[in-house]
Amino acid sequence: MKKYLFFLLIIVFLSTSACSTISENDSKKHSSLNSKPIQVNDSENETIKDALKKAIIDTYSIIKGNTEILKIKKYAQGYLVLVLRQGESGGIAIYYVEEKEGRNFIANGVAGGDAAMSMGFGVNRLVLGNDTIFFCNLNDSTWIPENDTRKETNYARIVFDFDDGNTIEEKVENDKGYILIYNGVVNVKDMKLYNADNELVNVYKDVGATKEVDYRLLNSQ
Repeated sequence: MKKYLFFLLIIVFLSTSACSTISENDSKKHSSLNSKPIQVNDSENETIKDALKKAIIDTYSIIKGNTEILKIKKYAQGYLVLVLRQGESGGIAIYYVEEKEGRNFIANGVAGGDAAMSMGFGVNRLVLGNDTIFFCNLNDSTWIPENDTRKETNYARIVFDFDDGNTIEEKVENDKGYILIYNGVVNVKDMKLYNADNELVNVYKDVGATKEVDYRLLNSQ
């Protein structure tokens, strides 16, 4: 009887360890990649920001008007750069820029998306390999249809719920846009956008749809 109990305890221990390992691996698999954006407050990172902007403008000579970088995130061997263009050929786009030797930056591809409209946010979805990238600019105000007025958004964080059951929070305080990189191919099931006072400002159904975008390689048509 004692021998039987001894083997039973071993089986329970091994089963518990295996479940713990699977849970940990699953959590890592579905986590957001490179969740911390590059901060552009100090002089060194301002230089990086300027270099990225120059690489994009130099590569895509068709860009006209003002080009404003809204968000930067490390990705793969380079950076994802969220850009808002004003004027002719204006709109929102995300660029992949690689850093070569000697701090030389080269833009390798671009995906154009829909800019935020009256609700103050939007959702663009780009699949690169096994990663899903969501991005858009964020406006200072949102439309209140009940009385046809506008309200300041003051977005501070976005909570994404995906169709695989996972949830990820992205901080966007004082940011003009967001980039969320997810390790896996998923769709947005719901989004909740909160302000700095933790008040719910918008939800996904306010825009009601995701814009599917394609990635265009450098010099491709």
